[in-house]
Amino acid sequence: MNNPALIEFTDDEIKIHDEQGKVIRTEKIGTFDFVQFGALRTFMVFPAYTFAMTMVVGAHGQHYYVVNPNFTPFQLLTPILKQQSVAIEDPFKIAGLPSNEQREDYFGNAYEQKIKGTNYPLSLEWWPF
Repeated sequence: MNNPALIEFTDDEIKIHDEQGKVIRTEKIGTFDFVQFGALRTFMVFPAYTFAMTMVVGAHGQHYYVVNPNFTPFQLLTPILKQQSVAIEDPFKIAGLPSNEQREDYFGNAYEQKIKGTNYPLSLEWWPF
């Protein structure tokens, strides 16, 4: 799928909408193998950067990749995923992020240390939002 416009979470499923808003796929959350939350450092205007939240959803041997400009969905989605017994991976310790507004301070220079041992890039030099 190319750049769905919206991924909608309900209490028991996700709905993937295309750019026109039509639901093109539905997946039951209980069938997810895992969800990994991560972080990407993105440059807005060099040398300024910010961080975006990533999600990798593993389901039925395939992966869905989501990038969100902020981290607020983490707190909303974690209880839903836990209720459905989905394995949650949090290698960047997003659970400890005090607030979305503090993401630059929270990740800051520690980002380079946090990406060690992961497949995350040091940074992306584009901002898709």
